[in-house]
Amino acid sequence: MKINNTLKKLSAAVFFTFIIVLILHSCKKDNRGANTSTIGPPVISQAKAWYESTYPATLVAAANVKTRALNAASNGIFDYTQHIKPDWVRGASYTRYNTGVVELPIDPASQKISSDFKNMTNGNVLYNKKYSRSSFLLLYDGKGYQAYVMTIIADSAYVNNDMSKLALTTYKKRDPNFSGVVVYFTPTGKFISSYGYKNGTLLPPTPDASAANTTSVSHHTGGVATGRFHADEYAVNDCIDWYLDTYEDDVLISSEYLYTTCSPGTPTPGGGSPTSPTPCTTPTTTPPADAARFVPDVPIPTPTPGGDGDGGLPPPVPPAAPCPVTTTVADTTNNPCAQLAKLNAAIANAIIEQQNQALLIDLATSSLENGYDQNLKSWTSGTTGPYVPTPELTASSATPDQMNPPFNWDSTNGFTIGFSHDHPNGSGPSPADIFYMLLNSKNSKLTAAGQQAVNFYKTNASVTIVTSTNNYVVTINNWDAVQTIYNKYIANPAAFNANVVKTSQTSSYEAALLLAFNGAINLYTDGGLTNYYPLTINTTTNKVSEVQCPTM
Repeated sequence: MKINNTLKKLSAAVFFTFIIVLILHSCKKDNRGANTSTIGPPVISQAKAWYESTYPATLVAAANVKTRALNAASNGIFDYTQHIKPDWVRGASYTRYNTGVVELPIDPASQKISSDFKNMTNGNVLYNKKYSRSSFLLLYDGKGYQAYVMTIIADSAYVNNDMSKLALTTYKKRDPNFSGVVVYFTPTGKFISSYGYKNGTLLPPTPDASAANTTSVSHHTGGVATGRFHADEYAVNDCIDWYLDTYEDDVLISSEYLYTTCSPGTPTPGGGSPTSPTPCTTPTTTPPADAARFVPDVPIPTPTPGGDGDGGLPPPVPPAAPCPVTTTVADTTNNPCAQLAKLNAAIANAIIEQQNQALLIDLATSSLENGYDQNLKSWTSGTTGPYVPTPELTASSATPDQMNPPFNWDSTNGFTIGFSHDHPNGSGPSPADIFYMLLNSKNSKLTAAGQQAVNFYKTNASVTIVTSTNNYVVTINNWDAVQTIYNKYIANPAAFNANVVKTSQTSSYEAALLLAFNGAINLYTDGGLTNYYPLTINTTTNKVSEVQCPTM
């Protein structure tokens, strides 16, 4: 089996959505839209007091730039508070999206910074630092502030040697012909969101940094034999890792990974610009799961009749929908025992049983991995059946432990909620199996069906591994945590894989997986018997044992 860096490149284009929240108190609607009334100087002075107490800083001397540049590779996140500060004298205050805004340029006494928007996969710079400009945004909801650094990088063709164009686009009002990208960070350098424009039109964003339609070309770059454990087994699309390279006085001091994009699907109509909603909550500096990520080279959508929002730039975090009403559904996915009945019913299903029996036969005759999609005939009934037959998939002799399972979400091919495959060498589930589920939850075929479909998938998604001695099923009980783990993985896949392999060699592949995902997954095995049971780990001894579930 192999440890490869493939999964670093998995991701997909999915689509921009608004945050839905449950409001426990009454909410008054405000139909003023994008009010531009002046907040006044007192707001700026209050904002300054808040900012300087929240982000105390001693600006780093320029003489240390070369020293810092030597550590640029390891110091990916750029803490703006230690390099630049707002120019409170030239600040502008106004109201937008029913939120007070203080927009400030960088203080001239700060270090001179500039940023490239870079395709790290091939080393090409999409937007050059020469055409970049950063500023500060402080958003106020009447209760408190949130602060952001907004970096605008214009397209060179748009600038066309006229550097004055860089001043034409602000948060409040942008040039109607602007082409380029706007990237939002917290003052301490945490990436929040990004938006792209082409000829004044907002390009459809994708909500997640780590999502892909898992089809087509494999990108394996050589692996390390692990004996019993492999991290990457799914072939993926051509993908691009996007970075923001930050320079101080033209010296590179930070190269920060933003996200990955893969061959985007057809954008959802109207998936671009936010309008002027009436928020019931204030955006925070924590990006939601559907925070926008700019996807280069998507088709330019037809401009929205009446213009793009209020003519300014999109907020760092989209305003919430007005006074939403939501239904709370009990989440039992984090209880491994609660899923047992469903898992055991699935293996009793005639189609699933036939698939697993076929894989067991394949183990005796083939050294290549084989597998089947687990597709439902319908999902709207809210059940996990009936299933539809799917064709057997077989890995190639060139990549015997890698497959390219399709993902479907339609009435013709069925609705994919799982993938069952064998591991000829007897290894258990791999990190790739968990990441496969995560990335499919972002698949454009699924997200196009709406949030209810995504929720259904997350509740029912699983991966089954068949070996000659026993079978495994793995599910995700904390999707946000798995996303965080995946982000760490793609930041340094070699270190992630090395740690997992080391654990598997000194204990077991079950222990390695459970420790790597730190409670974010449920792992089951049938132990060669009829029914599944969940596994747990003692993190002190790294010993895996059966969870004693109540009798169903």
